[in-house]
This record gives sequence, C-alpha cells and structure tokens, in this order.
Amino acid sequence: MEQVHLVAKAYYARATDEEKEKAKNYFRSLDVNRDGKISLAEYRSPVNPYYASEAVFKCLDKNGDGSLDFEEFLALNFIHNICGLRWCDACGGSLHGHYFSCLQCEKDYPNKSCDLCYGCYGAGKFKHHHPTASFLDSCSLRRLQTQKLIIAQITQLTDNDE
Repeated sequence: MEQVHLVAKAYYARATDEEKEKAKNYFRSLDVNRDGKISLAEYRSPVNPYYASEAVFKCLDKNGDGSLDFEEFLALNFIHNICGLRWCDACGGSLHGHYFSCLQCEKDYPNKSCDLCYGCYGAGKFKHHHPTASFLDSCSLRRLQTQKLIIAQITQLTDNDE
C-alpha cells in the first residue's frame, strides 16, 4: 500500500486547483466531527462499501493511530475517485503492483474481470471458467494495451494522409 500512498501524493501535488479543492471537500465530508482526522466510524458511513472494510482502513492508516490525516486520506481519494483498487478473486487481498488478469474477462466484462495475485495464480489456488492461458500479468497486459493504442494512432495518421 506504500506505493499507493506515494502515487496518490504525487497525483495531488500535480493536481489542478479544482481537483485539490474536490479532494479537500471530500475529506471534510468524511471528517464529521471536524477534528482534522477521519476515524473508522466516519470512514465507514459514506465510503463505497467495497473499500469500507477495517482491513483497508488499516492499510490507509500509515502511522497506525486509528485515524486518517489528510495525507493518509489522499490514498483513499486516489483509490476511490481516480484509479479504483482491484482485489484478488481467490484470496481477497488487495492487488497493487503486479497481478494476473483474465484477458477474456477483461474483454467481455471490463468492470469485473478475474484478477489474481501472483501467489494464488502461481500456486493454482483459484477456479475459473477460462483456461489458464487466458491470463496475463499486469505488465504484459499494459504492454499489449500500449501496442494496440500505437497501432490505432498509426492507422488514424495514415487515414488522415489519404
């Protein structure tokens, strides 16, 4: 989760004034008692139930004081409003860094693909209706998406030249 905190902080540092204000307003909306921190109880009420578990809260709470200050909150803002967070469909752990996704599911169900941590995938600790060969690691998947994007841009450029 440390990487998520660092990426969130970088996103906030480069955000527009409007994006920063949105983040501050979101923080204020969660900080019900206005003490400058978000407790677990404050966090649980309005946050998407997908992220509102105590386990996720503890991951966000870098210093372990039982509350989220604004800097710790930035990771929640990033997860909730910018990138989302994927979970291993076998063990339920959060996926950050490298993981495996089913290409067929990505194609057919882009909002609900089958994602697996490297431990579950490597040990075969999962059941899935598509063959194992349908899975790609996140780096290869990104490379494939980049190649498709480049081909589409080249096609558009050549079409414009004609």
